Amino acid sequence: MAGNKKTKNKAQGKPPRDMSPRPGRAPEGHPLHKPLTELMSVNLLVAYETGQIMMLHNRPLADRLEYVEYEIEDREMYMITRGGILQPVGMKVDPELSVKFENSDSITVLWIEDDQMKDLTTVPLFVRRPGMTHGVVY
Repeated sequence: MAGNKKTKNKAQGKPPRDMSPRPGRAPEGHPLHKPLTELMSVNLLVAYETGQIMMLHNRPLADRLEYVEYEIEDREMYMITRGGILQPVGMKVDPELSVKFENSDSITVLWIEDDQMKDLTTVPLFVRRPGMTHGVVY
């Protein structure tokens, strides 16, 4: 067979999936290398009575959000994109709010620009305890 033809995945009948950039790694110079707070304004809101957590930002995200991880030990949040790229949010969660994060299973993320809501999405929130690594397989 000619070397130019794409091979098919026999199990699915589809061409092999393009894996570049590899999951967990953004291309050089990509905005996902920096914490979100260095790229835009980010605010965190927590409803004390319901425990609902909201993150507001004022610019579009560089990639589609899949879920958010909260690291208990360092009180840090990380966004995980659909492509598997990890981006730190860049802000520590107040110790008093940590309990709300530990007891929540979702976070609502709102893009608000020029006093208008541009996007709203609710994604899973995974709590990472000491000794666990980034990335939850489900």
